[in-house]
Amino acid sequence: MCYFISPFHFNVPFKLADYFPDRKKYFIEIGFGRGDFALYLAQNQQDVGYLGVEISSRSVLKLVRKLLKTKINNIKAIKIDAFMLFSIIEPAFSIDNIIFNFPDPWPGHPERRVSSKEHLLLMHRILKRDGSLYIATDADILKEDIEQNTKGLFSLEKSKMPYFAFQTKYEKRWILEKRDIIYYRLTPLLYAGKYPILAYKGDGNMAHVIFKLKDKMKDLDLPLPVRLRPLNDMIIIIQRPYKRVEEYLFPVLVKERGFVQKTFFRLYVRGDEARLILDDTGYLVVTEGIRKAMAYLRDMLLKMGHIEVIRDTT
Repeated sequence: MCYFISPFHFNVPFKLADYFPDRKKYFIEIGFGRGDFALYLAQNQQDVGYLGVEISSRSVLKLVRKLLKTKINNIKAIKIDAFMLFSIIEPAFSIDNIIFNFPDPWPGHPERRVSSKEHLLLMHRILKRDGSLYIATDADILKEDIEQNTKGLFSLEKSKMPYFAFQTKYEKRWILEKRDIIYYRLTPLLYAGKYPILAYKGDGNMAHVIFKLKDKMKDLDLPLPVRLRPLNDMIIIIQRPYKRVEEYLFPVLVKERGFVQKTFFRLYVRGDEARLILDDTGYLVVTEGIRKAMAYLRDMLLKMGHIEVIRDTT
């Protein structure tokens, strides 16, 4: 039984039916931490395919170790930014419940909060019309955001009592500290607007460029670092490369529609060919911004004058 979905090798678009073929209902928990809440729900709802989404490698490892002991067969974990994943989940309106217990309130960074309008729209897109989004919080700024930003998107129900019988370690502590915890249940309303999903391509057509060398590759002297804004909602930063033997590794950051991806482009030489490819040192969705970044680096390399393009999938 495999409990971990690798962020390097998953299908795009992402369909939970591919990972839970014998389940008809799907729950997603964002930021599962120690994983105890995820284990409780999965054990008590065997008819559900339960996906735990975390950005912390340590948390993912802890949950997988617990799963190996318990042998529960209806839960998997993935290490990825939840809202990046929500942008590529298909089909729309296919998830029964999304759960986020005590999300980070991100003081000073409202665009990063679970309660931002963009993030709420992404969750609205994948929830079934009779599905629910559960958020528990003691943070006043999140409460204000939720009650303001959900207008027109969700019907809002709130309670002082939790919707689930299980309490997390920190939840128990905060109850003892008499913090003002609110439990929200949000149900999608009809929405006719656009969703902020990313334009992406699956790994069957990964961005890369193959060059033919007219003469020996010289040391690169490219005008880097560079910061680009090809579109109003897109920023690309390409840093100076790290040099290895016949190989260059370019750190790249792409921000588009509020999503940030950090990765590396690798340029390596073999005989009379050079290849510019996506390096697999970070999880990545191949978006329009990623392709624009590679195309810009390709054009910089062509200006050196001693290479030509054989193949280009940017």
